[in-house]
Amino acid sequence: MFLLLLIFAFIAVPAMAQDEETGEVVYVDSVDAFTQMLRHPVATRNVMAESGANDTIWSREKKFLAVVNDPYGYKSEGILHCIRMAMDCWESKVEITDPISITFMFNDQISPDVEIKTTVKYSRGAARMSIPSSLYYQGRGKLLEAGIIEINPYIAWDSSWAYDQGPYGYDNMTTALQRHIAHVLGFGTSVAIRDGRFNFAIQRMASAFDNMVTNGQKTLGSMALRGTSDEIESFLKGGLKLSVGGKELPLFPWI
Repeated sequence: MFLLLLIFAFIAVPAMAQDEETGEVVYVDSVDAFTQMLRHPVATRNVMAESGANDTIWSREKKFLAVVNDPYGYKSEGILHCIRMAMDCWESKVEITDPISITFMFNDQISPDVEIKTTVKYSRGAARMSIPSSLYYQGRGKLLEAGIIEINPYIAWDSSWAYDQGPYGYDNMTTALQRHIAHVLGFGTSVAIRDGRFNFAIQRMASAFDNMVTNGQKTLGSMALRGTSDEIESFLKGGLKLSVGGKELPLFPWI
């Protein structure tokens, strides 16, 4: 499962970087034609659950904290269980000293073409490498927001947990959240769009993941210093692979 998540983690839609020291990347799962047919005309809302307060959920080993922002009552016990399951699966894979806090939002104003999206901030690190906030603040004794995961409540989500597999055609929420937590942890390219041009979220600095993406001749990370917008875009459209432990795994198209 871990390697599959690495493969899926590459799919992204970049966002504009903020400044020289920090930048943001937005990773998006878009709605495909089949899923779009299954969208609920009106999302099911639990009126009794409407509240302005946030729910907080800790993972089993308290390595992850979920802050669930749902003032309109879209969440259910099944959805909250999916969030915890996704965090529990990841915490056995990471070695960290400080907990990672992630905000989960149910956004009914999100574009109808988007199922789920995640915003991750990158910071300028040492050794000419950009680092996601989830790792950048490790060892500093701080509990800061590492990423924001926005969920489209109108999608036909399978958030049940009584069975291994929900109805055919419904998107599995646990799987989607595992994939987007992977983005918060740095699994996904840090390429962003600045002033309509492709660049890296932190100028002239690649992330560890960027250095693993290859087209067989060079890595994406090698383009951080001098690669032009056109060269980066052309690279991302090619047949790409992820180099992991001496193996090269195929990646889905980025664009």
